[in-house]
Amino acid sequence: MLGSNRKTLVVLLLCLNLFGYSQINKIEISTLYGHHFATNVIDKTKASLEGPIQGIEFGFGKNGIGKPSYKSIYGEQKVMLNFRVAALNKIDTFGYAFGILPSIHIPLKITKNQALRAKVSYGINFNTQQYNKETNFDNRAISSPINFGLDLGLDWEINLKEKYYFVLSPGVYHISNGSIKMPNGGINLLYLKAGFGLNRGKPNQEILKHDYNLEKKAWKYWLYGFATHREYNYFSYLDRFWVFGLNQNIQYQLNKLYSLGLGMDFHYDATQSLTDKTKKLYQVKENEKYLVAIGISQRFSLGKFFLPFGVYTYIAPLTYIKEPLYIRFGLGYNLGPNWFIGSFFKGTINAKGQLKSDFMEWSLGYRLRN
Repeated sequence: MLGSNRKTLVVLLLCLNLFGYSQINKIEISTLYGHHFATNVIDKTKASLEGPIQGIEFGFGKNGIGKPSYKSIYGEQKVMLNFRVAALNKIDTFGYAFGILPSIHIPLKITKNQALRAKVSYGINFNTQQYNKETNFDNRAISSPINFGLDLGLDWEINLKEKYYFVLSPGVYHISNGSIKMPNGGINLLYLKAGFGLNRGKPNQEILKHDYNLEKKAWKYWLYGFATHREYNYFSYLDRFWVFGLNQNIQYQLNKLYSLGLGMDFHYDATQSLTDKTKKLYQVKENEKYLVAIGISQRFSLGKFFLPFGVYTYIAPLTYIKEPLYIRFGLGYNLGPNWFIGSFFKGTINAKGQLKSDFMEWSLGYRLRN
């Protein structure tokens, strides 16, 4: 958990640094309503732990970050630092979630009276209630007070009068510690946020627009190796082990922002053989740890940063696969033209269709240039 929190703090400091050298010109306050998709049920009654959530969020920021070369491609992006408080379903079990979330809002369509953007937030979340075997056994979603939070959604601004605007933002919010400390089913929230904002900056028609067009579209190949250490199982017996893997992708770059293609994973991981709860780690054979998966791979580029997103399914060895479908997303950074690093989250879709946190991948990769 310390590693993931350290990376998140770096992102927060970078965001604060951006605000420190420029004038804040956007302020927003919103209310938030949504649904908590719980990954487990009440142990004694088997009743659902899912239910409604509500909260409030305050944010401040600006339009326009980066050098002129960056703005010429991505336009004057909206960047915010948001403070979120959400009362989770069944407060006595899950408590409150306090989030500090830097966000980048990628322009999709900007007109005189409206602005539609894709929103990506990554930050720290503090949870007031955690798993406790004696006093809070039903909270098998979170076992640590400090976790990372990833928020994906849309941001729709509608101008009202002069410098005021209405903002509407649907999104998905995931809270997890990356399975470094168990239990860690993860908290998954689907929400709608609505509020008002004050814009003291440029009007929409004066904002520098994005230009994602490519002169020449091309196929790109990139691969990375990853490693992580995880805990598995919840209660009296915890298995601790290393996971290693190799991911490779071939993608077609549709524009300067977005690439789409196919990916293949090779894992050395005992998790699937432990899923049915009948084995201990020492009983897992070596040949059961080698797994292969294929899937759809996507990549969003933001200067030196990039955001991968993929949906994969295991294809071998099928004998030991209990939960074949998983997703991967996170944050990567290009060290240069070829090398990159990243912290990517892997989550399994369980039999109920819920997203279950697996682990964070700490990655080093290489991209072949054209």
